[in-house]
Amino acid sequence: SADQGYADAQRRLGEIYEYGWGIEKNYTDAAFWYRKAAEQGQREAQYLLASLYALGKGVEASDKEAAYWFEKSAEQGNPGAQYKLGMYYKLGVGVTQNYTNALTWFRKSAENHHSDAMCEVGLINYYGLGVAQNYKEALTWFRKAAAQGNVASQYYIGSCYYAGWGVAQNFEEAVSWLLKAANSGYSAAQYALGVCYEYGRGVVANAESSLHWYRLAARAGDANAQQ
Repeated sequence: SADQGYADAQRRLGEIYEYGWGIEKNYTDAAFWYRKAAEQGQREAQYLLASLYALGKGVEASDKEAAYWFEKSAEQGNPGAQYKLGMYYKLGVGVTQNYTNALTWFRKSAENHHSDAMCEVGLINYYGLGVAQNYKEALTWFRKAAAQGNVASQYYIGSCYYAGWGVAQNFEEAVSWLLKAANSGYSAAQYALGVCYEYGRGVVANAESSLHWYRLAARAGDANAQQ
């Protein structure tokens, strides 16, 4: 059926080649079949082809081609593609950097319940990227993402409570959120807990606990903890 032009079957065949289901992996063949399906408007195939261009698997790596196909998929409502396209606009990868476009695509993805996109909407408001800095708006989005288990958002909620940004300062609440992220291996949260235990903020000061969190953060590559 793939040869007869059924886009879903073509995408499926591409996946079989990409992941080596029952046959040897072949990224070139995967790209070939993804493109067949993508050109017929199959949104998942467009996303998968974009991902191959981003990684340079089976095709020559091209951020522009990746952005092109992510956009095609995003326009058809694929939340993952909307998120990726938002990241490309935020970072200026394959497209001209544009925070307004980034926010537009992050919002679309967030409306489709993509937790990383929710976090990114929060970050754009948190840092004031192309918009007025707004910690309360940021917190709203971080909470939505955290409710889905988004670890980065848990850290940023903790940071907001720690600094009193967009919410009344509360070290105990900060520690509660930082612990969630730290226990999932988020190095910045581990470092922040080291600080909390060192100076007794939200917890009883404890040198041993402080050292424990600093060490974990350092092992995870946190630059502050390594100093």
